[in-house]
Amino acid sequence: MPTLLTNAFVDTLTHPETGQIFYRDADLKGFGLRVGTGRKVYIAEGKVDNKTVRVTIGRHGKLTAEQARAQAQTILSMMQRGIHPNALNAPSKAESVTLGQVYQAYLAARPDLKPRTLYDYNRLMSTHFEDWSNKPIIEISQDDIARKHKQIGANSSSQANLAMRLISALFNFAIQQQTSARPKPLRNPIKRLTSSISGYAAERRQSIIPPDQLSAWLKAVHILPTISNGANKEAVKDYLLLLIFTGLQREEGLALQWRDIDFKAKTLTITAPTAQAILTLPLSTFLYYLLKKRHEDNPTLSPFVFPGTGSKGHMDDPAKQIKIITQASGIRFTPQDLRRTFSAIAESLNIPISTFSWLSHQKVSINTAASYVVNEPDRVKQAMQKVTDYLMSQTLKA
Repeated sequence: MPTLLTNAFVDTLTHPETGQIFYRDADLKGFGLRVGTGRKVYIAEGKVDNKTVRVTIGRHGKLTAEQARAQAQTILSMMQRGIHPNALNAPSKAESVTLGQVYQAYLAARPDLKPRTLYDYNRLMSTHFEDWSNKPIIEISQDDIARKHKQIGANSSSQANLAMRLISALFNFAIQQQTSARPKPLRNPIKRLTSSISGYAAERRQSIIPPDQLSAWLKAVHILPTISNGANKEAVKDYLLLLIFTGLQREEGLALQWRDIDFKAKTLTITAPTAQAILTLPLSTFLYYLLKKRHEDNPTLSPFVFPGTGSKGHMDDPAKQIKIITQASGIRFTPQDLRRTFSAIAESLNIPISTFSWLSHQKVSINTAASYVVNEPDRVKQAMQKVTDYLMSQTLKA
């Protein structure tokens, strides 16, 4: 008999001595739990091409019931559209997944798209990418992107920018779905765009920590205090986590002061010289406790969250500690890569562009900033929490 699957309920279930017991969710059809002799595993089950498909979501304990339910909704939505949920992962099929298939899977995973956004996306796909619809996504190169960008931009630079933003989101989505079993790792080809069209961004660094390497990187950061002898090892750990969980720029993080943090309101205000305006960001629960613990464990007269002995009063770039993390994880990175990684995650989670710009604290007028904070606090908070949840899920894999 179906039962509402909650953390409390699943915790009470005992393991059978032999075999498996299946529990079906009373609220979401197709969502269930498989309890074996040693594990409790969430599953999603539906039909694709009249064939029953069962997908393993993850183990209870590493996932909460609500996290598993959210993933199940995405998987079941894909099945309803006739898309096999493993299409982007199966090694035997990975090389033939087309842009059109990725787009359909993306839509299935983003049921909350606004009608206008969906209309724009469908128009872009049919107008500019119809010739790529059946093209394996792994075959789309940087040269292809540059030619398409120039082709669209010949008529409209704004359309070219919007089209490239959509394609970038599709690649980021596909990258998130791939597994380590994939024979040829997928990379986003939109590394740089060069064009003489007015309004196009100049070439710039676009490196991020790829989704399939985030768990290893996060693990190395968390264990830094145990593998380093540096006096500032705890501070560097907290500093790097702050950057990737907020998208702060390097100098904004280093210059952060305790006066910028309101523990009662659970907010962080950016007042560093690099900020384009005075911006206030909500603190997720993770960041709140990280900063609260740092404040309680480090009683000091320094006004800086990350104090240092240099002339600026705050910690300098932690190059030595970053090198240790690189050696432990095998991942080269800079503090600014963490800002780009935050932005890539926000984009892949389909956060609206206005909220995305706010979270990325791109150039915003002070009047606009003040208006946004007053009128959209819940939206910004929810967006920040989405990014936090994704990063926490990667932390659990570490």
